[in-house]
Amino acid sequence: MINGFAELSAALFAAILHSIWQGCILALLFVILSPRLRSSQSRYLLAMSLFLMAPVAFIGTLVHALTQTHTVAQPTPAMADPSLAGYFAIAWCIGAAFVGGRFFFGWLWLRLVIVRKTVAVPAPIEALFEGAKKTIRSSCRIGVRASGSIVSPMVTGVIKPIVVLPVSMLSGTPPNVLTAIFVHELLHIRRLDHIAVFFQAIGEILLFYHPAVYWLSAESRRCREYRCDDDSVRHLGDRYDYARALLSIEESPGDPLVPALLMNGGELMNRVERILCDDIKPKSARLQFSGMLAFAFVALLAYSLSFGNTTQQSELEQSRQHALTIPWLPPSVTQWSGIIEDAAERHDVSADVLALMLLVESHGEALAKSSSGARGLMQVMPQTGRAIAEKRGIADFDIAQLFDPETNIDFGAWYLAQLMERFSDQPERTEELAISAYNAGPGEVVAYISGSGSLPEETVRYKDMLLSMLSEAGKDRSIVLEGRKAELRQRLPAFMAPVEGRVSSRFGSDGGAKGIHKGVDIVAPLGTPVLAPVGGQVKSIGEDVNRGKFITVGHVNGVESHYYHLSEISVTTGRSIAAGDVLGAVGNSGVSTGPHLHFEVREFGQSVSPALYGLVLE
Repeated sequence: MINGFAELSAALFAAILHSIWQGCILALLFVILSPRLRSSQSRYLLAMSLFLMAPVAFIGTLVHALTQTHTVAQPTPAMADPSLAGYFAIAWCIGAAFVGGRFFFGWLWLRLVIVRKTVAVPAPIEALFEGAKKTIRSSCRIGVRASGSIVSPMVTGVIKPIVVLPVSMLSGTPPNVLTAIFVHELLHIRRLDHIAVFFQAIGEILLFYHPAVYWLSAESRRCREYRCDDDSVRHLGDRYDYARALLSIEESPGDPLVPALLMNGGELMNRVERILCDDIKPKSARLQFSGMLAFAFVALLAYSLSFGNTTQQSELEQSRQHALTIPWLPPSVTQWSGIIEDAAERHDVSADVLALMLLVESHGEALAKSSSGARGLMQVMPQTGRAIAEKRGIADFDIAQLFDPETNIDFGAWYLAQLMERFSDQPERTEELAISAYNAGPGEVVAYISGSGSLPEETVRYKDMLLSMLSEAGKDRSIVLEGRKAELRQRLPAFMAPVEGRVSSRFGSDGGAKGIHKGVDIVAPLGTPVLAPVGGQVKSIGEDVNRGKFITVGHVNGVESHYYHLSEISVTTGRSIAAGDVLGAVGNSGVSTGPHLHFEVREFGQSVSPALYGLVLE
């Protein structure tokens, strides 16, 4: 959940930052282009089109940023400090909720206070309304009502718009004035302005923080009223009657976030002057020079910040790619983390992908060797190792070096980088195809892409497992890895007791200063034989200060059993053993309080309860 918030806040921050220069550019375009347009219709279309581009660009940038974060295993924040992106996201949500709340309550006020409490208009006024519909040749079923809660005529409603008059206009208002008002409002409805107002409010909610976008929205409102004024005069034929109609309306400020069309919008006196005087310039023309400079400066500043941040983000993403970020990688893999990260940086591949491939290939066992001859942590085939050494000009290469962790991981990372480059012409599948080719070979993948062949079943399982674990990289645990562990447990028979005796300390018990006990301590007489609980191969034997004499036995890849504090060791490294074979004898070597066996089971280097393998000690 936290990871999802970081991903969303990073994308939202990117969208906000880019929207600053995008909105300024759109406003600047209006400042430049609008003086060249003579008709109010063309100016309105320009203003509205440019305004709508702003929220569309915002949403597009947000979606693109979210898509980009999903193309890598670990979400990349939009800036170096992800907490700052989170603060911006929270601030945007609060601001959008506030402005959206005003919009919602404005709509609620229209529905509850105005629309539901309207009254029918007298028959003469109804007749004037029908006459206005005939004047503009409108056949729409639109009604007219009256309300005592408003001071100016308006159109409200999106699906079923209605014209609402102030109650004060029902008496004493000349018929020609009412006709002019009705023509004006009906023309708004015919041109679907009531729907445009709704989308305009949505855009203002999304970009509530942007002065240039708000200015562009105000210009579109002004141009919309100018266009409707011009059309009304054209239908009525008398500009003076129409100007008197406007002057008869009480001018009051309208809330741009109330989804309704007020006839007194667009600055009433400016509209009257414009109707009566042909040489009056639109008010926005005053912003032509100063506005152009201001918008250009802000746009350039925001653009440089946005793309400077993009460069910073790219560098951060690259550095993150070369670092291990998966929290649930087992110890058998993390013990090689330094070598993995160095190889990832050297060959410019993802450290997380490299680590997961190592986990699936060898479970973190440096001396792993498959039945087909693949060797080491990355399971490099001898012929592949020779080819890599030849291409890289390594003259003194020997096959035995594939068991060296640093060499093996370096060869695996180099080969993966070559495969990524080979399939880079498939950008959305490069990683998938490179992983498949690492397992099956490039030829099989090329045939698969061309449709002349299919991937081997083993490769499909390998690819699907890796990609599934990669999709869990940002989580606290991997369901796929847990399933893999369960599968390995099923492949082994139930463990038998390694020695008969009394259990003095169980797995997971409190070990005091040593922490949680990672194994099972079994008290038995000195020299009691220690038996192999299940078949496997001796991986190592030795002696040190803490463990005393010890033996490590490998079973199915990734599963090991450990035996500490022995008095004798009866096996040698590399020897294959069967269940019940004698490994050694109970002793008191190392840090020990008396003769006992410390028995431990590990999965991928992580200590687990022997009970998972059917061994229940009383």
